Amino acid sequence: MIVPDPRLLVPLGDLDPAQAALLSDAALTPYHAIRAAQAKATPDATVLVTGIGGLG
Repeated sequence: MIVPDPRLLVPLGDLDPAQAALLSDAALTPYHAIRAAQAKATPDATVLVTGIGGLG
């Protein structure tokens, strides 16, 4: 992958690259969805979360 700036890279340290690759799917996908819906999730709103596995 080519990135426009080295500041966008995060050092893995001792983390196995195979395990780090899972984070982009299992952690960042739901995080992105939550951030996108955050403004609509007001205290009086009803939120339904469905799914299975790490993304659920």
